[in-house]
Amino acid sequence: MIKELFLELLFIVFPILLYQFLILIHVSSGWRCQIGLGLFCGLAMNSSVLLQGLLAADFSRDFIYVPLIISLLYGGFASLGIAMLFFFIVRYAAWGGEWNEALAVILIVVCVVSLVRSGFMRWQPYQRFLITLGLSFMAYYISQIYRTVHKNQEELVEALIFSPGLVVHLGAMALITLFMEMVIRSKQVREEMLVSEKMNAAGQLASAFAHELRSPLTVVKGYLQLATRGLEGENRRYIHNSLAELNQAEYVINDFLNFARPQVEKVEDFLVCDVLGQIKDSMSPMVVLYKVDLNMECEQNLWIRADRLKIRQALSRIIENAIEASGEGQVRVKAYRESGHICLSICDNGRGMSKEELEKLGTPFYSTKRKGTGLGLTVSFRIIQAICGHWKYTSKKGKGTTTVVKLPSHPVMDAPCTEV
Repeated sequence: MIKELFLELLFIVFPILLYQFLILIHVSSGWRCQIGLGLFCGLAMNSSVLLQGLLAADFSRDFIYVPLIISLLYGGFASLGIAMLFFFIVRYAAWGGEWNEALAVILIVVCVVSLVRSGFMRWQPYQRFLITLGLSFMAYYISQIYRTVHKNQEELVEALIFSPGLVVHLGAMALITLFMEMVIRSKQVREEMLVSEKMNAAGQLASAFAHELRSPLTVVKGYLQLATRGLEGENRRYIHNSLAELNQAEYVINDFLNFARPQVEKVEDFLVCDVLGQIKDSMSPMVVLYKVDLNMECEQNLWIRADRLKIRQALSRIIENAIEASGEGQVRVKAYRESGHICLSICDNGRGMSKEELEKLGTPFYSTKRKGTGLGLTVSFRIIQAICGHWKYTSKKGKGTTTVVKLPSHPVMDAPCTEV
């Protein structure tokens, strides 16, 4: 019996491992990964049943619930639907059998797993591991109890006893989840390395470009300022217009330099509320210009250790973009503590962004503004990354955008918080 259980374990695990190495690693498209996961989970479910040689509706090992749970948690309802369609076509259309028991147990399991599906990928890897084991344990006993109650109620106590089948059932889930998390993490690290390499290359180019232009622009600007002395009328206006354009060019060059060297220079402990208060004061003219309702909320004693000016620069750029996007709308900024991090949520009800625009956000030289350099947000992201912070954008076209910035918390003695 032990030999059969481990052989069935192999037939369950192998198709999903094959999916991880053939699809998950090499395919970046989300819907392709969902289709691949659904097909391979369906293959794993059929492999388990066919190996048993029990082609009636008798799920004696109940291993089909392992790929069932995996397809829903990691691929969503699309992968679940594909896996179930594949399973029922092969299992019942080809060989026949009754649907009632399989559908009843599957629906119960799917309903329970759906309760944790929406927030599953937001949990830490070890938490996801424990969740999958708990759901696998639950699915096994739901199936055992359902079958025993409907067929032989005298065996109910025996069905609840810990069995070798349950050990292998949990082992299969643990092995599959472990490999899934390893592959997902490996893919994330590879993508982060590619982004980092691109950033470094673009930073070196930006630095060289900015330094070569800054010196001649400074000279030209100085001579133009000297030339304004004694000039009147149209000539003076022309010089002033030229100086304004040079100031704009200098602003762009400063963006290049900030992009090339976003490192933290002066580290100190400070309250997030203080920085938000300064940002709100400095943006008062902009708020009046765009007719925006800027609302800021901040919990007390939110301390971080970083370069105050850099953090202010990063947050100012994000809030500035939200104000420009909302245009006579509302911008809400909220600072709070969550899981050992200081979180800042910046929400606007502006025009929003498409999925394609969100994917390009923060890419060097990409901007949705007509006169944008595409470096402002990139610099902000690099500053946040320099202190081990994280950020996340969510947006819907025509509905608005929400930015969540997570910064590492630094505990300091309680102190009064500045009202924002």
